[in-house]
Amino acid sequence: MTADYARFDAMLSDQLDALAQRATAATTYALDGGPASDSLDDLWQLVELARMEGDATISFGAPEREGLLASARRECAQFLRNALDAVTSAATVRSGVSGTRIHTRVGWTGDTTTLVVADASDAEVATHVAAVEASLTRSTERLRMLTAIVSAAARIAAIIAAPTAAVTALPVAYRCVRDVWKKWRASQSEAIAGGTPWQ
Repeated sequence: MTADYARFDAMLSDQLDALAQRATAATTYALDGGPASDSLDDLWQLVELARMEGDATISFGAPEREGLLASARRECAQFLRNALDAVTSAATVRSGVSGTRIHTRVGWTGDTTTLVVADASDAEVATHVAAVEASLTRSTERLRMLTAIVSAAARIAAIIAAPTAAVTALPVAYRCVRDVWKKWRASQSEAIAGGTPWQ
């Protein structure tokens, strides 16, 4: 799994490098230049909007473009709430009829308590263990993405180079990491157990 994540990290680094090269090559970008051709164009539009907002010069002539940044902010805020909840709160998994046969609680420090009814079958226990593993995998993936977003935001803030860059870079970084994560998952021969962290 570590090798797989190393590939994700490399893909993210390549995307951030491409964004930085675009910033170096072009000082402006036509926001009304038609639909974006790829994810880099989408990210660049967000960077330009963040730059204009930081300079307090957003043009009200393209409200649909301005909505891109607002949308990214909403998505980022929701993800951050979910990720922080997953990291700081206890994971509780219940299995069996009405969730009463097997119960596991994992605290944010890793302390684990499991209650199993005396007549639980091996199959029930195996199913429960898989459910606990999936829950913890989702939390771990969210934490990994949270770390990647914060790291990407630092690089994107340097590109935005506005007084509010540190804050404004966060939703742009979120979109960047989210897009790379989706591409990475699509390129995997097998889906990672536990689902997607973008919930």
